Amino acid sequence: MITKQTLKRYIKQKYDCKYKRKQSLETWLVKYLCNLFGYEIESHLKDIATHGCISGCINNLIYNTDIVSFYQKYESQIWEMVYEYTQNTGQTIGQFLDGFKYKIEDEINLKVSLSWFAVEILAYQFLDQFNINY
Repeated sequence: MITKQTLKRYIKQKYDCKYKRKQSLETWLVKYLCNLFGYEIESHLKDIATHGCISGCINNLIYNTDIVSFYQKYESQIWEMVYEYTQNTGQTIGQFLDGFKYKIEDEINLKVSLSWFAVEILAYQFLDQFNINY
């Protein structure tokens, strides 16, 4: 079972530097999950992993203006995740972008797609880290 304490402990162990910890995308997701009321963290992570952010399961990432701000704050980390993903799958960036369920038509749509991708990947990673089937 994933609890607030286990997530916080995980982040603290992963980032020994307090500054890096505060700036990390993972810390953002942990804070978001820890501030949920009426939801189990584990089931919310499963919702993110199963249905994706497009379902509206992350209320901070529904409106384009909020998502673009999120993207701007975490842009380098998002692109690091994209790079790592493409390296692990053998895809080019073009193949990766073509793999989204919907067509990327403009810069805002690109930022939305990449932001959602990053959060969804983190949800998968947290579930894997704590040996949770999804």
